[in-house]
Amino acid sequence: MERKQAAQLIQEQMKTLFAFAFSKVRNKEEAEDLCSEIIIQVLNSINNLRNEEAFYGYMWAVARNVYKNYLRKQKYEYMQLECEHVGCNYMTPEISYELKEDIQILRRELCLLSEQYRQVTVSYYIHGKSCAEIADKMQISIEMVKYYLFKVRKILKEGIGMNRELGEKSYNPGVFRMDFWGGKSEHVWWDLFERKLPGNILLSAYYNPVTMRELSIELGVATPYLEDEVRTLIEYGMLSVFPNGRYQTNIIIFTDVYEKEVDEKVRGIYEALAERVNEEIQKVKGLKCAQELRRQVQSDKALPWAIMNVIADRVMDTLSDIQEKRFGEYPILTNGQRGFIYGYDNDYKNHHFNGIYGHVENPEGTGYVKVINYKAIEKCQKFNPKSWSEVSLLASIAVGEETIEYTESCINLIEDNIILNKGGDLRPNFPVLTKDMLELLDKELTPIIKEIEVSTFELVEEASKILKNHVPKNLKGQCEQLTFIKYEIDMLACIVEEMMHKNYLQMPQHKTPLAILGIRK
Repeated sequence: MERKQAAQLIQEQMKTLFAFAFSKVRNKEEAEDLCSEIIIQVLNSINNLRNEEAFYGYMWAVARNVYKNYLRKQKYEYMQLECEHVGCNYMTPEISYELKEDIQILRRELCLLSEQYRQVTVSYYIHGKSCAEIADKMQISIEMVKYYLFKVRKILKEGIGMNRELGEKSYNPGVFRMDFWGGKSEHVWWDLFERKLPGNILLSAYYNPVTMRELSIELGVATPYLEDEVRTLIEYGMLSVFPNGRYQTNIIIFTDVYEKEVDEKVRGIYEALAERVNEEIQKVKGLKCAQELRRQVQSDKALPWAIMNVIADRVMDTLSDIQEKRFGEYPILTNGQRGFIYGYDNDYKNHHFNGIYGHVENPEGTGYVKVINYKAIEKCQKFNPKSWSEVSLLASIAVGEETIEYTESCINLIEDNIILNKGGDLRPNFPVLTKDMLELLDKELTPIIKEIEVSTFELVEEASKILKNHVPKNLKGQCEQLTFIKYEIDMLACIVEEMMHKNYLQMPQHKTPLAILGIRK
């Protein structure tokens, strides 16, 4: 390695080197001298370094050696020993430092041991248990205990001689966000990823299978604390474990790079469809079949939104039927429910929704609501139910049920202007159509609905092809169905966003449920 390149790298680490020196001597002037000596020693010996990637490990090895030499040069206070003390050992600062360093390295290696090896080692060396006692407690043979102890000594010996560097995620965690598509989603899935560690395990094990030790080093987390998280992810089917003890993520992660690549390829489709949808809305809004919608929304500006909601309802239902015929039912998840769990490696940066509730019926099955929380309208529509029953409650209000208990959920819906309280009578503040009215509008909107369907197939084919280049081999089989799910709804959002950009759809300044539609059967 060249001296100039090394000097530049050292310059970037100057503050860290000084912090190291100051932590050892606790004196600014001495710390500056020690730091300078480290830099000189690194630069003078840098020609010996063949592998440039090992520079930082080499630098810290030199730093530790310089500090040891510093300790040797200190003037110790000598004292006259009495005869009875002859032969006693004297713990010099140098020996004390080396001993502490060795203990730290040993602890580092112990925290990287897998569960079985660690249990045997701690029981034997720390708790003083015999091989027979350990075998009885762990329900394994004495020979296996002895094998573990033999193996551990070899592992520790090799590890102690290594200069390990923690992975980037140990100090700079990645961003993981979960998503779900299916029936009633359980909060436990979402709750799991309120912490950083589970998502970063999935990110670390995504492209290649990794060992527990590799995960531990990458994340900077000792294996005793990592094992519980790994077991939970395996339990929920998000992580697979192979016979060789390696782990790999078992769900597709839509990366930022992937989403941007798809958007560049298909942006023209959204733009063209936005024009066509607006043309059809202008034709339909003057027809008799749209007058009931106009009466309910009581605004010419709100009418295009209401018609767009009908288009979205028809497109989503039709594409869901096509998807089921093409791919069959959704896969069964670990809780017996059918659906897909997937993720993103960014903070929903390219996300178009704050949640979708596609076809939620009231308990009696006499109607349903469809709620599409487009991210583009979050300032005026915010529907964030705490449970599935709250969505079902919205459907009950939409169909005009009279025996509705006035609960906290009702208060929240009123505050968000999604329902109205008319003298104790709860009414929807969004259009509700009968099945007959929906069929009349559907007939008029059939041409544009078909165009969106055809364009969706075109988009999905392209997105699926790209996704197969961005996922590990074990997940390629899910690509086509999951891209169908993702882009049948993203298509609608991108059309809406483009129409808002062109002012074909206008957003009011106050809270208004722009993308909620109720249907009475």
